Amino acid sequence: MSNPFTQIPASARKWLYLAYGVVGLVLGALQVADVENVAGLSTDKALQVLAYVGLALGFTAASNISTIRDDEVQSYTDKGTPTGVVAGPAAELPTGTPVQPPKDADFILGKA
Repeated sequence: MSNPFTQIPASARKWLYLAYGVVGLVLGALQVADVENVAGLSTDKALQVLAYVGLALGFTAASNISTIRDDEVQSYTDKGTPTGVVAGPAAELPTGTPVQPPKDADFILGKA
């Protein structure tokens, strides 16, 4: 059985997260402005619904990350291209696609 949280394409997730953030900002602003109802729904109830939607989005985000342990990070070749570093399920690339880390990757990984 596959995880339904990993079935949403990265581009769709990006738009879902953006929409969630915008709705949260708008509802928060309405709450601060003491607006009690929007489209027949109280702002309190809308914020409660937003919190439950946030749980699902959080599980979705957590299901679509990959981590690389220090012992899995391999050295770079002489040409500066990584060996063994590939895109994970959260990347907007097919999983397994070789990737080029930033030039300061050694610094970021604490190797410098």
